[in-house]
Amino acid sequence: MEYYMKIEKDYLYFPIQIEGTETKLEISTLELSGEIKKQFEFYIPVVFDESSYNSCDYFARFPVKKFTDKTIILKGNAPEDFFVKIQQDSLRKCEKLERPSIHYTADHSWINDPNGLVYQDGTYHLYYQYNPFHIKWNNMSWGHAVSKDLLHFEELDPVLFPDEEGMIFSGSAISNKREKLGLPKDAILFFYTAAGGITDWSKDKVSVQKLAYSIDQGKTIEKIEHVKIETIEKENRDPKIFWHEESQAYIICLWLQENEFAILRSKDLKEYTISQRFSLKEAWECPDLFSLVQEDGTKQWIFWTADGFYYFGSFDGYKFITDGIQRKAYVNQIPYAAQTFSGLNERILSISWLRLQFEKRFYTGAMAIPKELKLKTFRNSNHLVQQYTKEFYAGLQKKQIPAMIQQMWQIELERNCASYFQFLDDENNLKEEDFIIEMSDSKISYNRKNGLLKFNQEEYQIGPEVECFEILIDDVICEILVNYGIMTAVFELKQVCNQIQIQSGSYQLVEYAKIQ
Repeated sequence: MEYYMKIEKDYLYFPIQIEGTETKLEISTLELSGEIKKQFEFYIPVVFDESSYNSCDYFARFPVKKFTDKTIILKGNAPEDFFVKIQQDSLRKCEKLERPSIHYTADHSWINDPNGLVYQDGTYHLYYQYNPFHIKWNNMSWGHAVSKDLLHFEELDPVLFPDEEGMIFSGSAISNKREKLGLPKDAILFFYTAAGGITDWSKDKVSVQKLAYSIDQGKTIEKIEHVKIETIEKENRDPKIFWHEESQAYIICLWLQENEFAILRSKDLKEYTISQRFSLKEAWECPDLFSLVQEDGTKQWIFWTADGFYYFGSFDGYKFITDGIQRKAYVNQIPYAAQTFSGLNERILSISWLRLQFEKRFYTGAMAIPKELKLKTFRNSNHLVQQYTKEFYAGLQKKQIPAMIQQMWQIELERNCASYFQFLDDENNLKEEDFIIEMSDSKISYNRKNGLLKFNQEEYQIGPEVECFEILIDDVICEILVNYGIMTAVFELKQVCNQIQIQSGSYQLVEYAKIQ
């Protein structure tokens, strides 16, 4: 069926039935010349019982401002009532859903990997993998949110959508300080994977790395068609760019295939050469490469991959030489695909995707609280630590620690804000009882002697005699920093909890605060 609509507002609102059958929908414009120009191809869940469109689960907002006063043609195998229910009502909003207070979630639909993290002119830009039309993975685009304080992100319009080259997979961004590609100094440059071969529109294409730019502070992005990094391996993806001052070149880290990565160099962002191909056991996807200053003042390079595996080594602008030791930042597999911000001189800040389901809500996935990466010597070993930012700690509103009753704290949690707790090991109180936190239908415990951390029926070995736990409860998200951020665990609670009970074991509650 074809459905014609004149665009008079900034947005279209598509009726979404999450149990529907994903159906291809093409969106084209009718040009003044009479030419029909295809603009988009998406897969949207459709119910073929027209009476079902008397109601829907939610309306998906899609920006169409650039087509104002044009006629668009929507074409797809869907009932007429589906098309009739597509609205341009500027007052139409996605209903306000229960959601975390300070963990970023999109207004609706699916999100995954953080992309294009860049700081410019006082604003932190968070782009991310986004499906505008479902709570499941598909239609990979780039959503966009901004923040001034790393605590509160405002969702803006999505900026990149699939085209004939493929879906828009992960990538990164950098400010154009060196005025490359004929673009102004304040432009933001974006490097992303055009993942061909997944959609019908791109069925004859393969994955290539492409460039785009913004000259309006990241609000809109224009693709650069004539510059690309040609395919090295069939599904190569996730370009992460930075400027390497010592060797005077732009460096791009790229995942190639299986456990293989590449480092590429460019002087002008037009021509690229591969300076290294290398493999890291078990590691894959979303590479990142950055340096941190050690406590003795020397520089340490770190290569990071999607599962939170990281490797110390050296980097000369051409090759990363690892010390051969795989280290692990995550306790479990909910955090994934972390990326560091560009545009920060002294700080290395990172955000990871949290693979959370949010059952019975109309959004999937969240972003972890931004972390500051540092190096710390702990028990005679050097570790990368992920700590909450100074902005986070400044935002804490300290609460009075309640009295302990029979080795137990019982705490009522405030709604619509997150609760923060810090526990320190009391070395003089070496009780063998587990440290236990009970939250509604969820339970977390840690045995100081055998080093076992449990979440309900799941078990994780984090090592004995943990000195410090930082625990953040935000809606159904529980983030735990172990030993000052040497390891991070994230759990999804079964339901929002209003009260927690804490059995101390040998741990002392030293700080309790809320943050919103």
